[in-house]
Amino acid sequence: MSLFKRLLLSALILAVFSSGYLLGSFQGTAVSKELRIGYQNSSHSGQIDYPYIFTDTKDDTVIDNFLMIYLYPDKVEEAEVNLENPDLYVLMLNPDRGIGMIDSRIWFQKEEAVIAERIGETWEEVEYFQVDKNTADYIKEVIEEEAGEAE
Repeated sequence: MSLFKRLLLSALILAVFSSGYLLGSFQGTAVSKELRIGYQNSSHSGQIDYPYIFTDTKDDTVIDNFLMIYLYPDKVEEAEVNLENPDLYVLMLNPDRGIGMIDSRIWFQKEEAVIAERIGETWEEVEYFQVDKNTADYIKEVIEEEAGEAE
């Protein structure tokens, strides 16, 4: 192969890879999962503030761990909780498509946490789950770490 053909082939390969890299850089990575963790606003009842927002492009481990929490919880028939006054509100959605994946509320107890997940159109249709102390501590830890980074 002549020197000219080698240089032309090298330039063509470089152009293909460079254009692919630039195209990927300009398009960016779209967020497909967003986890929002919040509290009821103390000044305005009925308003929920979500100060902690995690995305699969920045915090994929947090997203994956929360999905695992919701995929394999221990279901309970009834829970002694006040549905209107949880410790945390948790939403997971696909912001690009506007689809809600998880809408839940969490109450921390001494040795576990209770999760209520809305399964219907309103909060009258709810399934209750229980997670162990390690999982409850993980949820608290995620919030504490995020709060520490925000300061």
